[in-house]
Amino acid sequence: MNRDVLSATKKYDMLSYGDKIVVGLSGGADSVCLTHALVSLRDSLSLEVEAVHVNHGIRGEEALRDEKFCFDFCKSLGIKLTVFRFDIPLECKKTGESEEECGRRKRYECFKNTAGENAKIATAHNLNDSAETVLLNIVRGTGCKGLCGIPPIRGNIIRPLIMTSRDDIELYCKENSLDFVTDSTNLQNEYKRNVIRNVVFPTLQKMNPSVLSAFSRLTENATDDEKLIEEITELKYSECKTSLGLDEEKLSGFPKALRRRILMKFLSENIKKDISAVHIYDAENTVGTAKSITLPGKIILAHKDGSLVLSEKTEEYLPFSVTFNVKDGIVEYPYGKLKIQIFTQKDLQNLNKVLLDNAVDCDKIGNVLSVRSRKEGDKFSSARRKNTKTLKKLFNEAKIPQPKRVCIPVVSSGEKTVWVEGFGTSSEFRVDKGTRKFIIITGLTGEN
Repeated sequence: MNRDVLSATKKYDMLSYGDKIVVGLSGGADSVCLTHALVSLRDSLSLEVEAVHVNHGIRGEEALRDEKFCFDFCKSLGIKLTVFRFDIPLECKKTGESEEECGRRKRYECFKNTAGENAKIATAHNLNDSAETVLLNIVRGTGCKGLCGIPPIRGNIIRPLIMTSRDDIELYCKENSLDFVTDSTNLQNEYKRNVIRNVVFPTLQKMNPSVLSAFSRLTENATDDEKLIEEITELKYSECKTSLGLDEEKLSGFPKALRRRILMKFLSENIKKDISAVHIYDAENTVGTAKSITLPGKIILAHKDGSLVLSEKTEEYLPFSVTFNVKDGIVEYPYGKLKIQIFTQKDLQNLNKVLLDNAVDCDKIGNVLSVRSRKEGDKFSSARRKNTKTLKKLFNEAKIPQPKRVCIPVVSSGEKTVWVEGFGTSSEFRVDKGTRKFIIITGLTGEN
């Protein structure tokens, strides 16, 4: 088994003399085998080995059993163990992730935090895991990239057992008298991977006892092909990249397979949300047409000056108008609320500048007002600037985005503008020395 570990590290150039290695240790056969094998290489390669165990807070007593096992195992090997504990079910409620996704993210965060910038992270993924990943990718829908399986190296993450079967791992544990724990959830077929592992793969092995070797050849060939395709994609991508996006004429001249790769690279570089094969096919169907499509993150793929371009989707806001009686209370409209408060003359002396700017003389308005979107020709008189301008001009000067202007509440009496959120009360309706009763309008935008 040591020879297998060494052959993997040599083939993929995983280890260097004097490396610090942080091993992900669950307590299962795979990680126990990996930790023991790396420790056995410690002297010959002058490795510094330590382990990390993550308790997800899912399996109760069983999880505590695993944690204690890892502690005792590391103590017997004379290596440091760092334990992290989480409440993954609670975390999932906050993030919306599945327990599987959340647990994986937390594990790798712990590995990276422990490793820092200089150490390598060793995970116990093996040949079976890689084959199962390929099958999962096929079931979900994949291209050539999904046939590559689990990469032996990704950044500072290494997988020394990636060439080793699960049977050989368990045999290694037996030959070296290594105990390990079994996660009971691995035996339950609630997760897709468990169905692949416990049902599909045994069936394939009955059809072909060498199916693992077949998958190994497939992933190796697919990885080589993928590397070549990526190099070609990079070259052609730079040829059709423009300041706006992608040159549509050049893009349409490429073979379909290359066109999709270029689109995948373009979308992945510019959109943070997950891009799937469906999005790539939809994007490809827009090439050479006038069609546009909506992508994850409210991004639009459209056409401009001969290029495929990406832009943020603008939300559609519709004009509104709501009539209300002048009284204390809250007035709701589609994009927010207004708070109306009634005061008498004696309250005038207590008004600060902000309140004064939003005060409306009740004698200058009727008992019924409207809150609505701006209409063409609406005007506002500013007491401070002593001028009158159209709301269109005021909004332009304030650089309010065009689509959002329809959301700004305008209180009117008949056809006259009384109050505008952000601008206050129009001069004609402001309080003065003769005011007997007045209202103060407060905008509560976005509180609907």
